[in-house]
Amino acid sequence: MAPSSTSDQAYSELLGQCTIRARVAFVLCIAEAETGVIDAGRAAAQVRSALDLAWQWELTQDVSGDALYAALENENEDGLMNYEWTAPDAQKPAWVAITSAIAYTSWHAFGGAGAKHTPEPINEVTEEVIDQVVANARRAPGFSQQFLDGLVRHCLENYRARDPSSLGEPIRREVIWQAANSA
Repeated sequence: MAPSSTSDQAYSELLGQCTIRARVAFVLCIAEAETGVIDAGRAAAQVRSALDLAWQWELTQDVSGDALYAALENENEDGLMNYEWTAPDAQKPAWVAITSAIAYTSWHAFGGAGAKHTPEPINEVTEEVIDQVVANARRAPGFSQQFLDGLVRHCLENYRARDPSSLGEPIRREVIWQAANSA
């Protein structure tokens, strides 16, 4: 059972019973749902590229935490964080959900590679980012509680782990997306 809409904190606790890949797929799926809220154009293309990179890590782990972080912030100042900071107010919750999902994936990529040091914003990431992603998605236009409930249910039914620090099996975007949408 999914937490009520007033208890966002419970999502990180509830999904703490699942594999790392399930938690990453969960936030990435929510980020995917938020892409329709942002304006089309260059920003949308960069979001698509960053999400594709994050899903590649989900499937193969052959994407570095640095590469994911560079999609958020980089020397050229064309990372997703720049778009988030300048986005219209109505789009900000969707942007925060998307950038937080990428940061969460980057955090796990750094951790999986045994990195001792991570860039400033990534070293502040914890499992509670899951709750931030959910809370921001809820504030974005077009949020679907039914989608979220289906996503949680699918993760709990299919990706529970005795050891929540286990990576788990790769989860394909299409599989989890379809399961969440068929709820």
